[in-house]
Formats: sequence, C-alpha cells, structure tokens
Amino acid sequence: MPAAKTGFNRVLDDLARRQLHLDFEFGTAAEKYEPVRSIGAGAFGIVCEAEETTSDGGFTKVAIKKIGHASATPTLARRTLREIRVLRHVQHDNIVSMRDIFRTRGPLGINVYLGE
Repeated sequence: MPAAKTGFNRVLDDLARRQLHLDFEFGTAAEKYEPVRSIGAGAFGIVCEAEETTSDGGFTKVAIKKIGHASATPTLARRTLREIRVLRHVQHDNIVSMRDIFRTRGPLGINVYLGE
C-alpha cells in the first residue's frame, strides 16, 4: 500500500508543479514581477518567489501569494480581507510584511517580503 501512495503523491506533486507554473502569470503586473520558483500551496492560495524590478533597474526578491477565489463567496472575501488587514498592521521580525496588492485577470496577488 505505501508504494501506491508514494506514486499517487508523485502524480499530485507533478500536477501541482504544473498548476503553479501556469498560475504565476501576473497579467499587467508582469512588467514589475518575474516569477523565479514556486514556494508552496495551501488551502487558499499558492506562493512563489519572484523578482520585483526596482526603479534603478535592479531587483528585490519577494514572495507573492495568489488567492484564486478571493471573492467567490462572502466567507472567502471576509477571510481575504482579514488576512490583508493583519498583514498591513502587524510588524514583527518573525512575520513577513506586506508590500503591495495587485489583481490579475482573476486572482488577487499579495506581495510580501521574502523571508529566507
């Protein structure tokens, strides 16, 4: 039984990687952000490491969380707003700070400092 589960998990991981690759298109924000690698996925969104172009032509490493259905239901909209409010007001060394919010064709993007 464990061998089948391992194979199944491999298939799921492969599908998740493909989905992450497809989902990290930033629409009009693409001129500002270049995806580097996927970091992870959770129940409400996916996260990738990206490079944000700075005004002097350099770049800053950031993490971008895309929330696919941020306003699909009133409950999801409340959860998304709650997360944004918390990130805006909390400042702590062990918690990433929010830098920007942008919307693509559908998903909402939250740009935070990349904690390494």
